Amino acid sequence: MSGRSPGPTGRSWVPAAAFLAVACLAALLYLPSLGNGFVNWDDDAMIVENPYIRSLGPASLAWMFTTDHMSAYQPAGWLGYALIYKALGMRPLAFHLASSLVHGLNAGLFFLLSWRLLRLHRASGDGPSARAALLAGAVFAGLLFGLHPLAVETVALASGFADLLCIFFLFLSLLAYLDSLEAQAPSRNRLLALSLTLLAVSGLCRWKGVVLPAAVALLAVHPLARFRKDRGRAWAELAAFAGVAGLILLANALAKAHGAGYGLNLRLLEAGSAVLHYAAKVLWPAGLIPLKELGPAAGFGTWEPLALTCLVTLASAVWARRFPGLLSLWVVFLASLAPPFGLKGPGPLFAQDVHAYLAASAFYLAGGALLARAWAARRGRTALACGAACLLALLAGVSLRQTRVWKDSVSLWTHTLAVDDASHPARTNLAAALINMGREDEAVLHLKDQLARHPGDEMARFNLAQAFFRRGGAFEPDLGKVHNNLGADLFSLGRAEEAAYHLSKALALAPASANTHHNLAAVFLSMGRVREAERHQARWLALAAASASGSRH
Repeated sequence: MSGRSPGPTGRSWVPAAAFLAVACLAALLYLPSLGNGFVNWDDDAMIVENPYIRSLGPASLAWMFTTDHMSAYQPAGWLGYALIYKALGMRPLAFHLASSLVHGLNAGLFFLLSWRLLRLHRASGDGPSARAALLAGAVFAGLLFGLHPLAVETVALASGFADLLCIFFLFLSLLAYLDSLEAQAPSRNRLLALSLTLLAVSGLCRWKGVVLPAAVALLAVHPLARFRKDRGRAWAELAAFAGVAGLILLANALAKAHGAGYGLNLRLLEAGSAVLHYAAKVLWPAGLIPLKELGPAAGFGTWEPLALTCLVTLASAVWARRFPGLLSLWVVFLASLAPPFGLKGPGPLFAQDVHAYLAASAFYLAGGALLARAWAARRGRTALACGAACLLALLAGVSLRQTRVWKDSVSLWTHTLAVDDASHPARTNLAAALINMGREDEAVLHLKDQLARHPGDEMARFNLAQAFFRRGGAFEPDLGKVHNNLGADLFSLGRAEEAAYHLSKALALAPASANTHHNLAAVFLSMGRVREAERHQARWLALAAASASGSRH
């Protein structure tokens, strides 16, 4: 399913080499995730505590194809988990390795898609130099897809494998469709059938691929103009893709718990807030957390986000003649975000990075098109290449840091609270993880705070009772130990300033804590405060020596 014309430099091996390079770089970026564990954010319910993925017997297969567990219909996704378990067992490394490899393949496939689509739109003209520019733009788009921090949640979360598998088959489906447009009968019909089959498989993994009919319709309008040249076949193909996507949506809509009582103006507010949130995170991927409440919690008024979204859409339409692909990419971005919004049940809407994994690709393709245009101009290519490389290196660095956030449940929810102190699930989930680690005194503080903010949180109340039970009744938490552990957790996430604050508070409560002095020495050294680091290191050695001497008597 590659292009039929020679490579952009006249060498047919160039696209294949570029595919391998993009795929390998994207996969290697997540090598550190192989040391991560499972987290109590879907991993437990979907993988660790799910007995049905531990077997490929008739009962398990029947469950996979009939269940709406976790409010989703994803039989191929469950099957994917089961195959990983059968191959390597219930080891976090197995799931993270599979996710990293599929993400690498997705990045490579997105490079191929970008190359094909940029050629269709003639983003940089014709000729050998223009073809080289197209390759540069497509590689840049593929690397943006592979290295951008918005992909971290989907790749570093073990249960995100089903989403990755969904996008893998979706990209294959679109490539097969593009091949069908260049083929002659009967190959065209076979490729179209293959594309529809791959879309169905994508939908059986997860529902994210339902955006494909929108892409097919937009391609038919521009640049192919198929509704003028081959109207009957274009409509028939669009109806076939829409039918498959409709069945996927229907199956997942039935799996969702719908209800009433959530007003239209709040839904519209959230729709606008979601678009702004995800667009902003593509352009400035800072403060990424698993769950961010939208709507009033996002700090906007009722209609401003929706008005701004409409304004951007109108501007894209106005500029459509000069930049015809701009409107198409914006519409694909909106269409990719519509399913998670439309399938959401009653209650507030939360932003999750996993929903941006596919949607953000519209921005990446736009970035590739801009680079291709600039490259074709032949001026300042060295500066352009250096700028693109620096941007990609920066994104990769942020992604590496974000991958550490997903190391375990404690690091995940500690980071979440540091970014958003009002996060509803963070305290309860952090407390549950702390209880499992035997750190009940810290868990109690978080749970009391959670119940003060949300008195109706029954899970927090249950976890609080569990913490008291484990400690044999009421107790006063050791605040010095709490601050020391929190400081150590923050330092492991690279948040040295916040770590120093909590470790200093721990030292004020327990001046003779050798462990706290040792932690502060490491933090201050990382901050370049060498003298303070040496002072705490000396104090740690003295306390450790005194403790060892005392233990011998």
